[in-house]
Amino acid sequence: TVFRPVARALLTPYFLMLEEACRDASAIFGITEEIVEWGVKYSNRPRNHHWDRAFPLAYSHKTPESADVENGFEFWRNLGIVPGYSLKVFSFVGTMGRQLDLSLITEPIRRMVDSDSNLRFVFCGDGERLPELRQRFQDNPAVLLPGRVGFAEIWTLLRMSNAGLIPYKDTEDFRMSI
Repeated sequence: TVFRPVARALLTPYFLMLEEACRDASAIFGITEEIVEWGVKYSNRPRNHHWDRAFPLAYSHKTPESADVENGFEFWRNLGIVPGYSLKVFSFVGTMGRQLDLSLITEPIRRMVDSDSNLRFVFCGDGERLPELRQRFQDNPAVLLPGRVGFAEIWTLLRMSNAGLIPYKDTEDFRMSI
């Protein structure tokens, strides 16, 4: 676009700082290979595969202890999510920060719940956008906002969910992280 050269010129001091920081770094880390490659590109040096590495963020594939699993299912039963019941569960587990695009979910959830009372939307986590999310859905019993939950609760919820929600803004850093 027309604004790109102007923006680049205005941001030149920051790009120079970025290049200096990456060039002087002993290693470049990121959560995906694309993010590491982005940092290496600004370092103006070849990638050192021993030091420049991706460390993906994810939950463990391990199964919680059986007592913890039962406690996890009990936690959700107390909130009305019962395994094997005819509910359709959509879940989000993560940080509720600036990256969330609440406009992607607010109206669609309201419309879906109006047409199907067996839907539940579960948003687990904490962050600066949690109060806004609670306010948007305060009158909607189909939306559960339990806050931050533990490993067993996440593990059990994901096994009862029909689909996951990722209502993130479509930004370059988001696209590089998947």
